[in-house]
Amino acid sequence: MIKNFKMKFPLSVSTTSYNGKCKDWGKVIYRTEEVDIDTLADYVKQGFCFTHIFKNIANEQFCTRQKTISNFDMTYVVFLDIDESPIPAPTFYGSVSCPPSMLYTTPNNITGKVNRYRLVYLFESPITNNDDYKTLVNKIADRIKCDIPDFHIDTTCVNCSQQMGGNSLNNCILYKNYSIYNYSDFIKKDNCQNRESCIPIAYKKEEKNDIQQGIADDEIVITNHEFLNDFWGMVDYDSALFFLTKYKNTYPIVDITPVDESQPFIRLNDNYTQIKRRTYIIKDKYGNRQTLPVKIKKGNRERILFLNALLRLKIQPNMAFEHLLYSLTYERQYWIDNTDRTITNHVLYKIAKGAFLKRHEYIPNNLNHRNKNKSGYKVNPAYCKSKGVSPRSMANRIRTMVSDQVLLENYDFTKSVAENSQILKDKGIKPNSERRLYSFLHNYKNKQD
Repeated sequence: MIKNFKMKFPLSVSTTSYNGKCKDWGKVIYRTEEVDIDTLADYVKQGFCFTHIFKNIANEQFCTRQKTISNFDMTYVVFLDIDESPIPAPTFYGSVSCPPSMLYTTPNNITGKVNRYRLVYLFESPITNNDDYKTLVNKIADRIKCDIPDFHIDTTCVNCSQQMGGNSLNNCILYKNYSIYNYSDFIKKDNCQNRESCIPIAYKKEEKNDIQQGIADDEIVITNHEFLNDFWGMVDYDSALFFLTKYKNTYPIVDITPVDESQPFIRLNDNYTQIKRRTYIIKDKYGNRQTLPVKIKKGNRERILFLNALLRLKIQPNMAFEHLLYSLTYERQYWIDNTDRTITNHVLYKIAKGAFLKRHEYIPNNLNHRNKNKSGYKVNPAYCKSKGVSPRSMANRIRTMVSDQVLLENYDFTKSVAENSQILKDKGIKPNSERRLYSFLHNYKNKQD
């Protein structure tokens, strides 16, 4: 990306301006002009409409019948139509790492309530076919999703035959920064390796340093060198997704201490570890619910990733280094807000290496102890799923199971019920009433039979 406020480019501009939104697009007449960003901004605020350059124009003016994909000639600009943005235009403009060359709100925009605006991306080389245009639209949208996960575009703007209206109303918000982009800013090419990445938890592409040069550390055994090469090769959204997809079966994500599904409940002791997650639910216009992650924004994110690594090593003590590195890449991708691009591949490697080498020296606080379960147990969802019962209905039955388990571990079958009752009372173990112990013995003998 470069800055050039003087660059002129061809664009088709309507011969008539409109006060507010154009009511009849079929009657719009266009003429081709040489404009720059400042000229385009003036046309927007005067209410003119815009489209690209088309072939076989018999004269200087043409109408919408000639504005077809098959008749497309070229364009230097890509228009994105945003009709239902989750954030207002000013917030959007200050949040994206690839700001549009120009942004303006549409006549129907109500800031903070109905956020509608247009994005204009100017390129230094012309786009000459619809496939390339469509690819750029989608890649720009993907790049924006790195910073705003809920972002989406109006699908009508993905083809080069589109046309856009201006906004002559007094409430029009317009930004311009004279940015001129190259295809490689959004589309990966083999010879393009020095641009910023745009995975949702984006990081910067860095040159090789002593970490990569010294991968074969004496303290860490590397067995999958292809994995390491792919890890260092992540530079953008596509390569990151490819990396995570390629190795998802080789290095599965485990966020909880494995529990046998035959066990109805889980005892919450020091051996049980669970990485807690925060999520939120949204509904689309059809009422369908979607669960999305709440990414960690506050605090020392490197420290959080370090503790996450230690917990994973506690869950899987024999985890290989490559598996840990993959898990942290997954964590950075989906659960850490890294829009400032500070957690690079090298930072992530250092975190994984530090945790791997120090795993016996640090004992992290178990995340499942944040909200301590006073009962000391929880329903095993794997058991409920295998038996086809709901966790809620299982919870009441488990109280008795847990009680029986406590008695089984402490009951002396060589002594009488009265003696056991007194022993349990002296130890502070409940239940310890004789009535409850008789019931326990009855159930125990039935199981033995």
